[in-house]
Order: sequence, then C-alpha cells, then structure tokens
Amino acid sequence: MICMNLRLTPPSHRTTEVANALRLQMGPTQVVPGCIQCRLSQDMRDPNTLLYQEEWSSWRELEKYIRADRFSRILELMELSSTEPELTFNVVKETRGINYVMKLRKATRAREIHR
Repeated sequence: MICMNLRLTPPSHRTTEVANALRLQMGPTQVVPGCIQCRLSQDMRDPNTLLYQEEWSSWRELEKYIRADRFSRILELMELSSTEPELTFNVVKETRGINYVMKLRKATRAREIHR
C-alpha cells in the first residue's frame, strides 16, 4: 500500500475554503481504481494546518492518478499554503492491528506470572 500525505497551511481566512475543496476532491478520488481511501484532518496544535491523505493499492494506479487532470486541483491547493506544503509518499509493507497488541500483552503477562 502507498500512502500519499499532504500537509498544508492555508492563510487562516482560507482554511475552510481549502478544507472544503479537499473534501470535494475526496469523493471522486475514492472511486478511482486503486484508491483504497481518502482522509482529511486538522492539526490539533494548529487548526489552520490540514492533513490530506490517500491510500493506494499500487504505484501504477497512483501514478496514473497523478498524471490525470484531477490531480491538478491538489497542486493548485498546495499553492495556497502560507508555508511550504509537505507532500510525501510512504510505502506500507505490513500492517498490524489489535491482535498484535493482544499477543504482546498476553506474552508480557505470562512472563510476569512466571517470575
């Protein structure tokens, strides 16, 4: 899985406008083949900072999306950032969930009992 992460900070008077534009981007993007999901959130320390994330199943599908006209809107929104926007692509090779936590906690308790 490939995670695209975009962090941008529009001027305070445009934060809502940019957030709404990103929300409008999410719907059509989520139906593009290869898109797993999209998310939008605000930084708790700085409510003007937005984090937009997309998860993709393959580089091929992501690259096709980036080359398409739809991605131009993301680039336009990046230009509205009052600070240097951060755009990163991370490859996730493994994901673990609550079962992993439970396994580790169970092993820890077993060691404590045998001491």
